[in-house]
Amino acid sequence: MSASGRRSILITGASGRVGRILTEAWAQRFDLTLVDLSRRRFARHRVIQGNASDRALMSQLCHGVDTVVHLAGVPSPEATVAELRRDNMHTLWTALRTARAAGCRRFVYASSMSIDIYPGTPYARIKELGERLAARYADGMSVVCLRLGRVLSRRDTSLWPGVYYLPYVLIDDDAVDAFTRAIETPHARPFAIVPVISANRHPYVDVAPTRALLGYSPRWDAATLADWRHGTLWGRLKRAKLWLSCRR
Repeated sequence: MSASGRRSILITGASGRVGRILTEAWAQRFDLTLVDLSRRRFARHRVIQGNASDRALMSQLCHGVDTVVHLAGVPSPEATVAELRRDNMHTLWTALRTARAAGCRRFVYASSMSIDIYPGTPYARIKELGERLAARYADGMSVVCLRLGRVLSRRDTSLWPGVYYLPYVLIDDDAVDAFTRAIETPHARPFAIVPVISANRHPYVDVAPTRALLGYSPRWDAATLADWRHGTLWGRLKRAKLWLSCRR
């Protein structure tokens, strides 16, 4: 805990899509330290411009931190193997070793559903290797690997009825819930890998293990959001049902 009584959280890769979502959601909940290669400005926080693979920098940033949320790395499945090894694996290794050396209580690693959906691709292999590496550091530090689906906002224009990735979409609000619970939920397991998607109509994976371990409770269905956005009959019926429930 920090002097304010709130948990101190270090977010690597804070300027990325997920980092921005979490920083905005956690502005009043945690004491945040943000690091990224780019110096993005947030309303209440300053991003420290630096590389999460810099051991000296990470040792300094991890001091006194309760939890490290590791998002840094190349997010593109089109990245080369050399880029993935340098920017993903080496960065993760540095973050893990400095977090454990600093006495951090927990480490939350943003893994990917690509491991299940596109096995054998370089990106998926590197993410899976990252999970194996993280397991080696779950000695004296709790490690939670979240296998994230495709993270989108509720208003994302790519939410179309019938699009192939709807079963593994993770809506931003649900992503915040999963990461928050990964930080705050006490559990006895030193290491865990859990899938994280929204409450989708035809889910790609079952999030029951995530519910059991973290109490994760997703609210959104990507297919319903797509129907609402584009005015299908199903969407109109769901919207009418919601409106009637609010009138009672």
